[in-house]
Amino acid sequence: MMPILPRITFTEPLMERDHRDRWDLLVGVIGDLSILVGDRVLYQEPYFPIVELALGMLSWLQDGFSHRGPYESTLLDSEDVGMVWIHPHGAGWQIGSIYQQYAETTVWSDEAIRSMVLSFATEVRDRSPVTVRAAVRRLLLLTLLE
Repeated sequence: MMPILPRITFTEPLMERDHRDRWDLLVGVIGDLSILVGDRVLYQEPYFPIVELALGMLSWLQDGFSHRGPYESTLLDSEDVGMVWIHPHGAGWQIGSIYQQYAETTVWSDEAIRSMVLSFATEVRDRSPVTVRAAVRRLLLLTLLE
């Protein structure tokens, strides 16, 4: 039997504002975000800046992940830290949110967390609104090349 893996998904993304600069890409591409464990919704948030989250998680994957540092989302348009978080726990990782719907106690492997982050970032890259898709791809690629 395959283990239940965490997933971060979102509804069809929208461009909330005109694309003039990097800021508009970060906070302007939004979707209704969900963190799922199997079919259970751990956290859900409408109008979430998905490009900003993908960029932050990719940066963490390059810098903090290998050092077992925690990830806690910090969003430009919000004072709330940790709307999405990934914390080291023993030899693995736990995921959650400061607003999660239940306490998820599963500890996931490095590979499960890496896969979750890369799958989410790929989905953001591939499903961003057509008018800004090339700019989103460049932004995410530059993060991976740093």
